[in-house]
Amino acid sequence: MYCFAEFTFIPDTACLNTASEQVRLRNKVALLLAYFLQHPNEVISKDRLLSELWQHGDFREASLTQSIRELRAALGDDAKTPRFIETIPQRGYRWICPLKLTSKSHHSKSANASKQNIFASTKKLIFMGLCGLVAMSIWSTTRYFEDDVTADEADSQQHIQQQVESLIVLPFSNNTGNADMAWLELGLSDMLSVDLKRANQVQIVSPAQGNLLLLEHQISWPTLPNYIRAMLEKEQIDAALVASVRLLKQQQIIDFQILFRDGRVQQGSMSFDNLAANIDRVGHQVFQLINPKQVLTSEHSQPDLSAMAIAQGMQALQTTGALDAKRFFSASLTLKPSLWAKAYLSQTLITLGQWQEAEQTLFHLVNISLEHDPYLDAFVHFLMADLMSKKGHPESNVWIAKSVTKSAQTQDAKLLASSLKLEADQHFLNMNWQAHEAVLDQIDQTFELSTAPELLADKMFYLGEPINSGLEQSPHLDLAENAKRLKKALGFYQTLNNRSQVAATQLAIAQNYGLPVEERAQALIASMQAYRVLQQPYELAVAEMYAGFYQMQLHQGDKAQVYFQSAIDKAQQLDAKNLLDWAQFYLAFAYLDQGLDQSDRGGQAGNPQKLKQAIDLLNQVLNTTSNQIIAASSRVFLGWAHTQTQDFELAHQVLAQALLDTETPAYRITHAYARYSKMYAYLLQQQYAQVLNLRLAQFTTRLEAIYVARAYAELDQFDNAITTLKTFQSQLPTQWQQADTQLLAEYQNANKGGQWLSQALEKAHSVYCETEWLVE
Repeated sequence: MYCFAEFTFIPDTACLNTASEQVRLRNKVALLLAYFLQHPNEVISKDRLLSELWQHGDFREASLTQSIRELRAALGDDAKTPRFIETIPQRGYRWICPLKLTSKSHHSKSANASKQNIFASTKKLIFMGLCGLVAMSIWSTTRYFEDDVTADEADSQQHIQQQVESLIVLPFSNNTGNADMAWLELGLSDMLSVDLKRANQVQIVSPAQGNLLLLEHQISWPTLPNYIRAMLEKEQIDAALVASVRLLKQQQIIDFQILFRDGRVQQGSMSFDNLAANIDRVGHQVFQLINPKQVLTSEHSQPDLSAMAIAQGMQALQTTGALDAKRFFSASLTLKPSLWAKAYLSQTLITLGQWQEAEQTLFHLVNISLEHDPYLDAFVHFLMADLMSKKGHPESNVWIAKSVTKSAQTQDAKLLASSLKLEADQHFLNMNWQAHEAVLDQIDQTFELSTAPELLADKMFYLGEPINSGLEQSPHLDLAENAKRLKKALGFYQTLNNRSQVAATQLAIAQNYGLPVEERAQALIASMQAYRVLQQPYELAVAEMYAGFYQMQLHQGDKAQVYFQSAIDKAQQLDAKNLLDWAQFYLAFAYLDQGLDQSDRGGQAGNPQKLKQAIDLLNQVLNTTSNQIIAASSRVFLGWAHTQTQDFELAHQVLAQALLDTETPAYRITHAYARYSKMYAYLLQQQYAQVLNLRLAQFTTRLEAIYVARAYAELDQFDNAITTLKTFQSQLPTQWQQADTQLLAEYQNANKGGQWLSQALEKAHSVYCETEWLVE
């Protein structure tokens, strides 16, 4: 027995006790706690825990992650401010709570002995449960259950019959002969998966995730039991549920097998006039079959996921889109009001841009007690956080924090990762790069996809999506690695026929400027077409924004203007504040592109009318936005406009404010834009000393170096001009151009007494993105 803080832990019984309650831990969770207590204050690596407590298999790392979460939940521990289990980044975990004096006999036990005792107790319970199963009464009129392992066989195989801790629910087969019942394949199996998760007793691998595992193992579906068992052994999943649905005399019959990794088989058949309406009873019986002696932690009441239309809607959400799903969920509410149907309907309304109605429903759900269903509670808070983020609501961070907390309590990796992605996006938009990377690491740990491929698509998408924030980009961005992730995610989503996520991944591929331009252009067009068909206005507006930004890099402001105006119209209809701010800012950018003198690039000589439109709209944006990066970028663009009109006083005024607004490292690119734009204005005014006063030891962009070198050359300090260019070449070799080689040769010639003819200056607005964005 171990004593620590307010707890007493008895390894032999897996019981964690306080003065007021006793909690029986899951087998693996109890083993994990015993191991920590045997090695207090040691940094224990993940590999060591897996080696000591888990057999070899890919799924075991995901099992370890969930077991850590369950143990923390049982102890009331917080990973951010731990009392018991401290996470040591890149190294492992450490038990930090002091142990109290306990019985020596128990202290002398090793972790392996504790492990054997817990396993022995579990085997005994399961054996008793299997014997009791022989006398189980039939639940419904056409229900029967058969166990391929008899009681005598069970006695001889007792050593392999351990408690089931993980179950994969594979997509159901539609054997009804009715194509209209295709919703059975994923929709009904998803309903069962959700229902089993809500019991919070067994790790559930969902049907969609199961599809990915089948793909990973190159198994065609449907398949033979021996292939499934081979997959279970490889992934260290304890059992798989395989089911099909058929019709007989107006009844819907589900025939199923539970294939255990140890070779056992449970078979059953259940008949209902409406299978979806009785999915909770199916889930209850499946749970009793896989762990016959384990009692559910709470009364298993009739769930809200009760109508066939809900299953059809869930299928439609992944395949044909939110518009079809809305019809099913609305029909479900008409037939029988349920909280889950309302939540799913809200999800479709958010997707379809019907935000006011969605917000009303979600506020209603938030304000009622959902303690009886923590999974529903977490799902509702995630939807609210997603909606508030899209709207740009000032309290969106609060909702995201609630969503993350509640999702973590469900121990559902997909829901938690979705909530964490909202948090990561907020950090990205606020250019808090360190926090952004930290949350991405949490997503990585949540999915554990390096060894758990059932969530590979979502992880690859979440980690590979390069969302934009104006002129800025994360210093941690790895475009080549992200491109690999996104292409892998796209393949999985296409196989799963998840059209919305296919479109999202295509947009992310278009945004990855490390990929060839033609490939990106095709992905962008495909993404916009898909969002139009799916009728997802917010996502379409975001895609149109990037389409306009894409055209801006090509200095085609007239084409970009069309996309930005369309995005503005959608943002206004949706009341999406952040989206509207960005769209108006970019529309002003498009006007500016058409108004600036682009003759040195073979473009127009400048359009005073468009330039005025740009100045007016940029000033309007400054008066309305609360977004600091939009404000700073707007001032940079105003500096360009006023420089072209030779209103240098105004130009320096707005550029000086832009420099003040972007002094922190997060704004390094915008700060560099503002600095070299001031340099350019000073060069035009022949104030060369002012240019040199703005120089820094470390160059961020090419134009800063070019302008500093030019100032030295104008002052006949050609040796300094040469040193400046060579320093730039060593610091930013990827930005060095052929023209720079020629310019360096001219300065070297002048330094030796040769004649130097001052060439035309490259304009500050000649390049819109001084990073790796390439159009060649």
